[in-house]
Amino acid sequence: MTKTIPADTWRSLHREWLWVYRGPVPKCGVWSAEISVPHGVFFVEHGEVRIRANGEEVIVPRGGAYFSAVGLRQHWFAQNTLLLSVGFRCTWPDGTPLYRTGLNLGAKQPKLRHATLELFRRVHRGKNLLATVKPSHLVLKRSWTGPLMKRLLPRGSPFISNRCNSLA
Repeated sequence: MTKTIPADTWRSLHREWLWVYRGPVPKCGVWSAEISVPHGVFFVEHGEVRIRANGEEVIVPRGGAYFSAVGLRQHWFAQNTLLLSVGFRCTWPDGTPLYRTGLNLGAKQPKLRHATLELFRRVHRGKNLLATVKPSHLVLKRSWTGPLMKRLLPRGSPFISNRCNSLA
């Protein structure tokens, strides 16, 4: 059964884009140091990505997507990897992240990729690629978060369910 977030609960969330990026990755062929990351989703347009988080390793092939949870991770990029990436904050009024479980997973998401590509083009005025990450600091809108939530809510995170029930 798909869970929904009641309208009043949705309005209480703090939502902010940190970046929307499309382009090459910074360093290929080596594992990064462990870094702190916000919520995010990226799509592998060319190449391959490997992610280590929470003691697990996920391989994201070309055409795949990866949904990251707030926390620590390492990444490895194959040569010539290109990403379409969005970083964002989505927190409850007390500052805790919307998702604490059910993320750090790979998947194929063509509708969300299309919405992300449209977001990129709107924010960066029709450009196809950027060489650097530029913060957007825009409030997240349902036109992008709708496809994201449709994918993530069925994962059944108890944190989401408990929080939504307590705020509804």
